[in-house]
Amino acid sequence: MGVYHLLPKAAIYLRFRQDLGAVELISDRGAENDVEAGRIREAIEKVSYEWASFPPGRYDQNFKSYDELLSFYQQQLDIYS
Repeated sequence: MGVYHLLPKAAIYLRFRQDLGAVELISDRGAENDVEAGRIREAIEKVSYEWASFPPGRYDQNFKSYDELLSFYQQQLDIYS
């Protein structure tokens, strides 16, 4: 997935603060509890207003499918859990 592709509002975060910025944006969209409860698809839906490459593709650009993101999420859990 690489570097976060943030929309202009979110781009205020400096590169070295992207992870902290991402957590804040997730929280601002009310998706933090969804992630903690394992409701990843619901969390993706909520944060798709911040990440243009997230489904359902709210902006006029290519976006990943839910299955692609869920698969990537599971791979990261397997690595870091």
